[in-house]
Amino acid sequence: MRSRFVEAQIIGIWKEQESGQKTANVRRKIRILAPSFHRKNKTLQISEVRRLKNLEDENVKLKKMLAEATLARRS
Repeated sequence: MRSRFVEAQIIGIWKEQESGQKTANVRRKIRILAPSFHRKNKTLQISEVRRLKNLEDENVKLKKMLAEATLARRS
């Protein structure tokens, strides 16, 4: 299942909660149930999310390079 939140939103949500806001208020604001919130919150830490995003970006670049090289080889 895809998340309806982008990386920046997730990080913002975590920062709101870490700044001392009550979890219930944060959940109500973004309209998410408690089990989902805690599962998402515990799954990845902020640094891991950034690292994952960087790896995904690098993967896209490498796939593009491979496709270009394959096309150039066939021409």
